[in-house]
Amino acid sequence: MNEPIAIEEKYGQIDLDSSENYIAGTYSTLKLTYTAGIYGMDDLGGLKILFRYACDQSPLQFDSALDVGYTTASASNGARIELSYALREGKRPWYKVLRVRIAGSGLKKGERIKIILGNTKFGSPGLRLQTFVEPKFEIRTMVDVFSTNVFLPIESPYISIIPGRPLKWQAVVPTLRSNKETFSLKIRAEDKWGNPTNQIRGKFFLTANTEIKGLPAWFNWISESYSHIIPNLSARDIGNEQSSIRISLKNSKGEILVTSNPLILKKTLDFLHFWGDIHGQSGETIGTNTIKEYYEFAKNRAFLDVSSHQGNDFQITNQLWKRINRISNEFNNPEDFITLCGYEYSANTALGGDRNVYFIDSERKIYRSSHALINDKSDLDSDCLTADDLFQTLVHKNQDYDKSVIVIAHVGGRYADILGFHDGRIEHSIEIHSAWGTFEWLLKEAFKKNYRIGIVANGDDHKGRPGIAYPGASKFGALGGLTCFLAKNFSREAIFEALKRRHHYATTGERIYIEVVGKLNCSGELFRRDPAVFSLENNITENTNEIIMGDIIRVSEVKNHPTITLEVTIEGHSPIERIELFNGMVLLETIKPFLINELGEIESVKNYKKIRVLWEGAEFKARRRNVQWMGTAEFRGNIIQKVSSFNFWNLDNPLVKESPNKVSWNTMTSGNFQGFDVILQDGMKGSFDFKSNQVEFTIPISEIGLEDKIIEIGGIDKKVRIFRIPIFNRIRSYHFSRKLELNPNTKKDEQIWIRATFENGHQAWSSPIYIISN
Repeated sequence: MNEPIAIEEKYGQIDLDSSENYIAGTYSTLKLTYTAGIYGMDDLGGLKILFRYACDQSPLQFDSALDVGYTTASASNGARIELSYALREGKRPWYKVLRVRIAGSGLKKGERIKIILGNTKFGSPGLRLQTFVEPKFEIRTMVDVFSTNVFLPIESPYISIIPGRPLKWQAVVPTLRSNKETFSLKIRAEDKWGNPTNQIRGKFFLTANTEIKGLPAWFNWISESYSHIIPNLSARDIGNEQSSIRISLKNSKGEILVTSNPLILKKTLDFLHFWGDIHGQSGETIGTNTIKEYYEFAKNRAFLDVSSHQGNDFQITNQLWKRINRISNEFNNPEDFITLCGYEYSANTALGGDRNVYFIDSERKIYRSSHALINDKSDLDSDCLTADDLFQTLVHKNQDYDKSVIVIAHVGGRYADILGFHDGRIEHSIEIHSAWGTFEWLLKEAFKKNYRIGIVANGDDHKGRPGIAYPGASKFGALGGLTCFLAKNFSREAIFEALKRRHHYATTGERIYIEVVGKLNCSGELFRRDPAVFSLENNITENTNEIIMGDIIRVSEVKNHPTITLEVTIEGHSPIERIELFNGMVLLETIKPFLINELGEIESVKNYKKIRVLWEGAEFKARRRNVQWMGTAEFRGNIIQKVSSFNFWNLDNPLVKESPNKVSWNTMTSGNFQGFDVILQDGMKGSFDFKSNQVEFTIPISEIGLEDKIIEIGGIDKKVRIFRIPIFNRIRSYHFSRKLELNPNTKKDEQIWIRATFENGHQAWSSPIYIISN
């Protein structure tokens, strides 16, 4: 018998000229050579070189030899080569396709096509590689040797994409603990694109704002390590009911590299705070790297307490579902890391849209929206066509659903339709921020329907970085978010109960401390679950007048004019720009702590010489919602002394100072905001001239005040805002008390929540308190 001929011998092979490591987000050149096999290649045959959806390398182009991504190809026999590139032509997740077609002549065995991605010969800086780390970055190759438009895969080359040098640092401690507990300090360095890096050497120093037992004065970074952890720390008992700790990391020159998030210590605690990012995908579906690497990153580099893998259901085979659950269980450890088993229900929006599904354990069945990318159709009859079908099935197939199943609506590529599809028995929260952007309109829809939901934020990471989901250089619009769970203890059950009772708050990625406590002037019935969908039997936990974020309480003495006194504490990394207090979507008050001096007086606008300019919003709800902002800001008759940007996540498109009084930008928003702060030579002189593809206007600089000047544009909250802030704002912590009159009725609850905005561009949202009537 003849020996079988290897695929490559028949169809050819492709080789990469270098197997070296490549640094994420840098410019490079990749030289590929295809060598024809026994079949050769017919005229108009060719290759497809494919890249994954998440890959955010610079687009390939063939027209400008001076620009990024210039790509060329040539045949060893002189045949003409035609090139084309499409961002969404391949089969998910290999969407991005370079098409290489040979014309005028075919190839004989041994003849070659040479392809250069990022050809620098004529002045191009090269190909800007993807901005995130991938140990095994595949350059997937398929061939059509018979000119049939049928492409077969051949063995593909790989490169290793590694992190760059450290540019910024992160120091992480818990957010809320008892003053008798020990805690750990966890430190990492990130390269310019946000990748944790191990390219660190040297001696580092630690200081704190109070005495901490076990904190060394200095340490040497362990070679090749991605993090440095100092365990078993404890604070000196200073006798206060509450104290705040911050630890600073310094280099050998004494310069502060970073200061940790605040750690709040209390003598008595009702809840502990745990941080999670429970929404993201690995390379088994549409993300990057393996499920195991996904969880390792979440635990050991992002320093999360809670994580979950959420692959698109129509890519999850039964074998993969078992593997997801098995690995989730392997990483689940009540000592230091909690995982939640689950998946993403990925129905088209017309059928209900995206939902995250979580189970208390790994023994549950997956109910998909479809089998779109699954060949095995043996369990097709278990699919749930609509979100309503999903809700009903999860409830009926899980008799303990009240303890074992959670669904969270979110906005990804598809968005969740919660106006038409919602079930309060298992859908208790909505995700209003992720790496896709910010989606407060989803919260507005929930309030419109009088749903009693909590607020979460997650990464929806596709780049192998759960917990620190930087958007990179693609269409993701924001840094991914985090959710802080207020839990009784550290277990799956406690995290589930926190979600069930909406005891959590959301941030745009920073570990901010928020406490919202309410005290009623009358007693009410505090519910364990929403009484709109659960019976009253065993549902009333107690009669009380004290509540926290996420609680549902019923007051019966509406005629006696009930009131609530809110006690709100906020402490963050960055100075507080504003705190907004809402009832539903009605803004009750905007508090700017920096405006109030030591005498409690509102200071004069003349003391605020820094001007903040920002733009925000989305075009619509669906895909391609991003707003492109190309513009300039000119301060006519004035000079810019200092300017700095915030939320400019794509380093390919920084804020540019064009002249002494003019800046320009080319960015995008997706419901979130970005902008810049400017200090002028004369804080009141001249005019402000804003020109962009979205809107143009001119206003006198003297008319820019402490209140927002708003230019509405349309879309979904698409606008420009201009206002003044202090040059030096040192208020990172603020407590306030407010007494609110209540008037709940059967048509509308009182829905009390806060949104905090910080000078560095981060935000946080508390889950609402719901005060209801009979």
